[in-house]
Amino acid sequence: MITATYPPSANGVAVSTLRTVRELRRVGHHVGILGPKTSIVDPDYIAFQTIRHMPFVPADYPVIVPLLTPQLIKKLEKISWDVIHVHHHKPVGSIALALGKLFHIPVVFTYHTQYDRYIETHAGWIPSIVKKWLYRIAVRNLCVHVNGVIATTRWLREVLQRKLPRQNVYYASTAGLESPFAVSVKKQSLRQKYKIPVNGSVFITVSRLSKEKSISFLIKAFSLWARRHMTGTLIIVGDGPYRGRLEYVVHKKHLEARIQFTGKIPNADLGEWYCLANVFLYCSLTDTIGINIIEAMSARLPVVARNHITTREVIRNGFNGILAGKGIKRFVSAMDEAMQKRTVLSRGAFEKSKEYMIGKTTTDLVDVYRDVIRRYV
Repeated sequence: MITATYPPSANGVAVSTLRTVRELRRVGHHVGILGPKTSIVDPDYIAFQTIRHMPFVPADYPVIVPLLTPQLIKKLEKISWDVIHVHHHKPVGSIALALGKLFHIPVVFTYHTQYDRYIETHAGWIPSIVKKWLYRIAVRNLCVHVNGVIATTRWLREVLQRKLPRQNVYYASTAGLESPFAVSVKKQSLRQKYKIPVNGSVFITVSRLSKEKSISFLIKAFSLWARRHMTGTLIIVGDGPYRGRLEYVVHKKHLEARIQFTGKIPNADLGEWYCLANVFLYCSLTDTIGINIIEAMSARLPVVARNHITTREVIRNGFNGILAGKGIKRFVSAMDEAMQKRTVLSRGAFEKSKEYMIGKTTTDLVDVYRDVIRRYV
């Protein structure tokens, strides 16, 4: 595994990669990891030189110095690796291709993010021709040269098959859960523990607080919802470069008493935060699959999300959540509908989450590895 992010970073790629590594090892595979410096103790983890604090670079995605030193190569060549699995494009994608060529083994790349949308969100002011060029050199060139591309959803696989007609494109979800996030403690007790108002609806979102996650949309929606409801709380779990701006928006709207920022929460404690809420809110349109959606559903939370290709594969309207039409008002109506139907929706949410347990997702991934190895010449 080669990755640009790994716990204690709390983003979806870091968390899902660690879970996958643990499950692969549990069922008997040998997994080595190349990544940024980490506090995790692992004899098969090799850390690149890492710069953690740079302007405009999220702390969860430190800058790796991509040097293939003789010492690094010696460590790697002691083992007869079968496959290299890379999780990011630049700069680790180039490292993966170089190691694949050096050791004569196939390389697969997981397409975690809608990179074209990501570029549009963060660099919308750049001319279209430049954005297309950035996407080509950063992502498409890697997709063309690896031995297989893994899509994290079925809809994304169809999209990538059209974009990469000569490439082998596979499906294997990255949203595997090691266990459900449901806890047996009553909601009222959990709310008292974390000083959340006991009465009223509680909505929650769990996300890295960056621009492309569209948390500002959720704040606007909750602001409108709060005008119609005297009680009710929105909890925003997570941290990131956009947090200060979001807190300023909440302050300007005089909603500090009803919107709570928790900062980063340890993964082991997330279950209690999910379970003290009534409904999970999600509005990103750049993710391929939201691991936070699966976690929330495993805690029996209905999900309200915008009706979009990125959400329709996981959320079935009226079964495990509500898919909202375009616009703030429709999202607010979906929040009310989810509260009214939450008993039925919570059952559907828990049932759907079972499809994403780590044993199933990792089995799918191993099948991809085997096919890539078989095809490799």
